[in-house]
Amino acid sequence: MQHLLSSAQGSCAVLVRPGPTTISDVSDTLFSIVWPRATARNVDMGRVRVAQRKDSTVVDLVSNVTAFKLRADSIRILGANATDYRVTIENIPGTLGAPSLSRGEITFTPSGLGTRTAFCEIYVGRDTARFDITGVGVEPTLAFVRQRIDIGTSHR
Repeated sequence: MQHLLSSAQGSCAVLVRPGPTTISDVSDTLFSIVWPRATARNVDMGRVRVAQRKDSTVVDLVSNVTAFKLRADSIRILGANATDYRVTIENIPGTLGAPSLSRGEITFTPSGLGTRTAFCEIYVGRDTARFDITGVGVEPTLAFVRQRIDIGTSHR
């Protein structure tokens, strides 16, 4: 004997046989659990004079390789020299398409000499995508260039 049970959430069939009780369930609702997985690539901002600013656009900074849209909540810049960097990423906060690449804009203004490091965390659901940012602060250079400027002869 088979009984069909249904509700607003779905339905199932219960098969009852004489003798030892056997229960069978067949759900008509298909679902899957998707772990939100975004990845990001590391960025090297190169050499920049101390207190000067360099802006860079990275076309494929963040990628969603899943077949599902992902909700990206926020980003944070952390690390030893976090204040030397500003990061803006397309669609964050917001939704990352499936699959997709997101462009990022990074600003580097070194506050000191030498290698300046930080990392950026992107919060996507229960996952965190992380990428490292590096750059080098260099001294401003001043050079004396002796040039002769010929302004020509005067004609009267």
